[in-house]
Amino acid sequence: MRKLVVLLLLLFLLGTTSATEPNAKECLIVQQAVQQLDGETLAVRNAAEAKLVELGERILPLLPNPSTNKLSAEATERLSRVRAKLELLRASKAASDDALSFTLTKLQMPTETRPFSQALVKISWSPPVRPVVLHLEAANSQAEDASGNTISPLDPTAKPEVSVDASTEPATLTLRFAPTKEKLTKIKGKVTATLLGTSDTFAFDALTPTRNGKPRQQKKGTTLVTLERFEKDGDAIVALLDIRYNVASEAADKKVLTQKNYSLVSYRGWSTKMPVHLCADQEKLLLASSNELQRDATGVKMTYRFTLPEKKKAADATYVLTYEAPTAMLQRDYDFTLSRP
Repeated sequence: MRKLVVLLLLLFLLGTTSATEPNAKECLIVQQAVQQLDGETLAVRNAAEAKLVELGERILPLLPNPSTNKLSAEATERLSRVRAKLELLRASKAASDDALSFTLTKLQMPTETRPFSQALVKISWSPPVRPVVLHLEAANSQAEDASGNTISPLDPTAKPEVSVDASTEPATLTLRFAPTKEKLTKIKGKVTATLLGTSDTFAFDALTPTRNGKPRQQKKGTTLVTLERFEKDGDAIVALLDIRYNVASEAADKKVLTQKNYSLVSYRGWSTKMPVHLCADQEKLLLASSNELQRDATGVKMTYRFTLPEKKKAADATYVLTYEAPTAMLQRDYDFTLSRP
């Protein structure tokens, strides 16, 4: 009788597993597939990698950490590819067709001080969606007046955009159109959103301050973080990090393609605000300053300076540096058609 109760309880627990979480059978499949990444034949290794991708993004928590598991170089590389594909898949699913909502807040006629028509569009979203840049090319937008006439953008080469942070939700884009004598009644456009995937922690442990240390790397999803330098400078510890993001774009055919990244160029500073911490013998050190050394279309290079307590001798301490960053980034287009309320 007791065995029957235990069996029924097990079946109940398996039956109530969330549809978004792996069940017991899938956990076993993942374990076996990871082992087969080191299989004897190429066919076995390829099949194992394909199986992990097929299981979908919900198995991500089950994948082993290469830095703490003894995997071969090939298995580590295959696991890295699996993670990258699944992180992009998770980001892509979050960036659904209705991930962004558009509201027409104002349609303004030309005035003496503003000789053109203007529309203000409010863009909203909800977690887990996290846009960092909303970009619009005026050439892809148009308006319609009360008589049904098509009104062209004032400057077809204009590319209005909004850099997004926690204080700017919802965001507002301003569209300018050629002057018209009648009121605008409808506008159409296309917004390209750069979206962050789930964040994860990149941890570098057992660090020793030295001017001749070898760079250390960690890759999670499509993000690569390199600790290029970790050294003592006077009464501080200085860390130099290089962070590279491989941004993907979901085209109309739903295939993921590499595309120019609008989110890391120009004035945008979201990528310099990622949380970073340094502990010496489990004691958290004060971050005295951070400095951006370089930024391009794929990433940033940052230096972080941590104050070393007077009682702490740099050479005697054990250091752990952690850096938090999104494991995937995705660009996706959102079409909108809005009418005057």
